[in-house]
Amino acid sequence: MIENLVKMFPEIIISGYHCPEFMTADELVFNNKETIKELDADIIWVSLGFPNKNCSLINFIIR
Repeated sequence: MIENLVKMFPEIIISGYHCPEFMTADELVFNNKETIKELDADIIWVSLGFPNKNCSLINFIIR
């Protein structure tokens, strides 16, 4: 995916990526909440299967 993004958007700056072991979406947010907050990124791409992605992102934003 990163390789494709760089090809499509040569000026893109990707500061990193994280591919955790399998866990529920709630566990993923709970385990990485502080790290996500500290990133100070303009865009954070989250790729989880539906409906986990939507539920977790909404919960993270609310918290």
